[in-house]
Amino acid sequence: MLTPPTVLEAPPLHPLLRGRVTAGPGEVSALEQVPVRGRLRVRLLVRTDGSVGQAVVVVPSGDPALDRVAVEGLRRWRFAPARRDGVPIEAYLLLWVTFHD
Repeated sequence: MLTPPTVLEAPPLHPLLRGRVTAGPGEVSALEQVPVRGRLRVRLLVRTDGSVGQAVVVVPSGDPALDRVAVEGLRRWRFAPARRDGVPIEAYLLLWVTFHD
């Protein structure tokens, strides 16, 4: 029997992408100054220890900075690994990531 990976820990992809950000003191990137909207699909390789071994954008959002932030964030996620007959195995998982303002 095969069971797919499931999310155990999902830290925020990026704290600035949860909503509109007002520029403060110091230099603020363009990504931090505007509302963010976008959707991308990412393929993750979930290792037997539950870590992410690879994260690849398979359907880009059209914004390379947004894609980069999503991939960097997803690499920090932790999963219960996929299992075959009760034994942890590496498995790919496809996720849609949606950012909104």
